[in-house]
Amino acid sequence: MLAYFIVIPLIIGMGYLRDHCRKEQKQAADVILFLAMFLFMGIRYGIGQDYFYTYVPVFNTILETGTYSGSEVGFIFLNKLCQIFTDNYQSIFIVTSFILVLFAYKSILYNNTTILMSLYIFLCGGFYLYSFNVVRQCIVIATFAYAIWYIEERKFWKYAVLICLAATIHITALVYFPLYFIADRKLVRRFKLRTYIIMIVAYLLLRRYIPDILNVLFEGTKYANYLSGYWADTSKAFNVSQILNIFVFALYCFFVPAETNEVEADRKAIMYKNIHFIGLLFTFLTGLVPLIFRMTTMFYLLQFLSVPYLYENYIPKRYKNIALYMIIAIYGALFLNTVISNGNNIVPYQTFLCK
Repeated sequence: MLAYFIVIPLIIGMGYLRDHCRKEQKQAADVILFLAMFLFMGIRYGIGQDYFYTYVPVFNTILETGTYSGSEVGFIFLNKLCQIFTDNYQSIFIVTSFILVLFAYKSILYNNTTILMSLYIFLCGGFYLYSFNVVRQCIVIATFAYAIWYIEERKFWKYAVLICLAATIHITALVYFPLYFIADRKLVRRFKLRTYIIMIVAYLLLRRYIPDILNVLFEGTKYANYLSGYWADTSKAFNVSQILNIFVFALYCFFVPAETNEVEADRKAIMYKNIHFIGLLFTFLTGLVPLIFRMTTMFYLLQFLSVPYLYENYIPKRYKNIALYMIIAIYGALFLNTVISNGNNIVPYQTFLCK
């Protein structure tokens, strides 16, 4: 437990120094920050329920048979790539940690906000520590976070290729594909709060039919287990992160103006708002669809980009101090709760160097 209380604050402190160092020093600071997050994650050993329950058996099965029926082709390829150099299963955790932290940190750099707040939310708000356990899906989320830049630049094919590659790691990446089009639709840019409310009400009226539709779509596939209750479901009620997603969406609706003839829309802000809106729709399936939290996480974990962007560009100056204190308190409390309650079985921290 002590390792988290030492390393995470140190990385956050380095983020503060990076924001305040000279321009010519920032590149070196970026490398140091990346290495710190990557190494702390990559050298972990036996952390998370899925470490020995899922990822080690997958690695060993691929090592023995050359394939694994329960995983996507891209993840199988990553395991085989590791096995070219070593038969030690720790290698897959090092490689996946490198990919995840690389995409996540690059997305922070492209967000055009200060590094410190994004780092703080990334490390304390659930994403970083959650990825110690849910490796494949968190790689997908980090990949999409980076791909947001391609949406802004209107580079469809690069976006499509990246999302398709992410889908070879975990098929849920395909849920991000429509966001390229949603973010740029004039109709969406003109949405006002009442439009979202009408959509939410209509969705709630139809929500009881959604599990049946999903069961038909995924019947006979390996993903049917997520809908059938085969896996233990801990998402019977809203959790704090889902409530935070709703809160962030509400703040975007309140502070970010819709496009009018006089006001040009901020496409990035509209995109973040719609990301949290989709997360909200998935949240409403809590209790109806087992493991639906796996889908809500794909949207609310992007708070490490959306919250700093909202804070720096739209929160009025007179509210900035109280907003900053709330951000520090809320995400700090999430971090403390995760570590103290041993969320995702991350305690005690161990490294393969000392096993």
